[in-house]
Amino acid sequence: MPLTFLLRGWPLVSSDPEPLRRLGNAIRDLRRQHLHELSADAFQQLCELSDCVEDLLALWSVTNRATATG
Repeated sequence: MPLTFLLRGWPLVSSDPEPLRRLGNAIRDLRRQHLHELSADAFQQLCELSDCVEDLLALWSVTNRATATG
């Protein structure tokens, strides 16, 4: 079942924000809906992966703004 959630955001066809958002949403949904089925390690890994996705989106946003104003 957890793999079904991740497949909604995979494969990443580009590094544009929309595919990254889909992956981030899938990870968050997996954490929320299967919280009690995940080991503590798996939950921690999903949290870290979600943070990485958010960092990539923030970086993309900053880079895009800098390019637009540059």
